[in-house]
Amino acid sequence: MSPASSSKGTMGADVVKLTAVGFVMLLLVVGTSVWGFSRLTRATQLITEVTRNQTDADMLHDALRADVLASLLARSADDATAATTDLREHADRFRSSLDANQKLALSPKITETESAMAPRLASYLRSADELVATAATDRAAAARQLTRFVGEFEELEKSMSNLSDEIEAFAVESQADAQGFLQWLLVGSGVLSSGLLGAIGLSLFRSVRAKERTEREAQQKLAEMTKRELEQAQRLREHVQTLLSAVEAAAHGDLTRDVTIPDDGVVGQ
Repeated sequence: MSPASSSKGTMGADVVKLTAVGFVMLLLVVGTSVWGFSRLTRATQLITEVTRNQTDADMLHDALRADVLASLLARSADDATAATTDLREHADRFRSSLDANQKLALSPKITETESAMAPRLASYLRSADELVATAATDRAAAARQLTRFVGEFEELEKSMSNLSDEIEAFAVESQADAQGFLQWLLVGSGVLSSGLLGAIGLSLFRSVRAKERTEREAQQKLAEMTKRELEQAQRLREHVQTLLSAVEAAAHGDLTRDVTIPDDGVVGQ
């Protein structure tokens, strides 16, 4: 094997190693980035969903009280019916919002708070339903039930406030964890990639310095050979195109087309 061939083989091996490592590092960085951003996106989506459900529940908690007061202030049967309808709709949405978060099993602490709040929620909804039903037939009796209802509203409000605080803390912690994880992935993969690429690059640099003259000669020969091959390929394409044009014309009945190919090769023959 000639020195040029030996140098070319060694350089090629170094280039292949560098390219392979670079490709692997690129996949590593892209893969870890996608993984980290995916985790951050999922955390953000979860936080958004949980926060929305809890916000809806807070608003519906107040809406139920408004429905009860509306039933006490109803001036007609239609007003009383509207208050009853609104109460049932709001109660269903209230339960749905809380149930949606409970199914997510966000954390043991939140689950414990939700379980402890369940009896207060049931009692509050039951009192609201009873008071509105009573107001439809006996406004005075319903007014006497208002004090108990307000007390249950305030107790549930405290539980809702505690739950909101815990959900907010969970959201902050989840966001921080996801961001920290992403940062760790990016930094770790970046350091690893830089180290490996630096080592391979240094090895390649030393190899290049040791075989600089031989490589230039090999590159020059390769360039000349490539140029010749490109010229031959261009001539071949032109000859084939000429032949195809004549064949296409013949296929359409035109047999007068001349085919001139100054080439003794396969296409010329």
